[in-house]
Amino acid sequence: MRRLLPTFALIAGCADETVPARQPIDAGVDAPDLGPFGPACAEICGAQEELCPAEKDPFCLESCAAAPSHAGDCEGVLGPYILCLGEHAGELTSCLAADYPQACTEAHDAWVGCGNISGCGVVECKDVGDGACSCSAICEGVTYTDACQQADGGWDCSCSANGQLDVECPGLPNACAFFVGCCARSLP
Repeated sequence: MRRLLPTFALIAGCADETVPARQPIDAGVDAPDLGPFGPACAEICGAQEELCPAEKDPFCLESCAAAPSHAGDCEGVLGPYILCLGEHAGELTSCLAADYPQACTEAHDAWVGCGNISGCGVVECKDVGDGACSCSAICEGVTYTDACQQADGGWDCSCSANGQLDVECPGLPNACAFFVGCCARSLP
């Protein structure tokens, strides 16, 4: 499962190839009309258009600028994440939400860990090649990673908590089924 960056831009599903770092985009004349997030959103949407031309969203700027006001209790963490992504949009190298700029790690982690009833933030998956997957989510401040490799008759998976192996699950029927897969036993 891939996800938008944050929920409106850098749509997953583009080619699985990584591209070189892009140059900053001019925020344009419309950005100031979009409130405090307009310039950052122009950068993010410019990156989306450049990195994922097949997924061009004609409403990207408007959706991006409005996203914090629709984030409920997470408005206070989504805004800083958008600003960070905009500031570091030139460092984006992929369409995958899990490939956010390193400088935005703290803001990203706060955003993905915010406001879910399950106690877990959004599940983000990275493309790790054929016959393998790796999905992570922050649950009550702990980063859980469900990693699976195709094996005879199913999937051999493991769950790590903050980078430390927690449990191994050989022979599962589904790969990276985060909430019902290998990590289900470890989640709070």
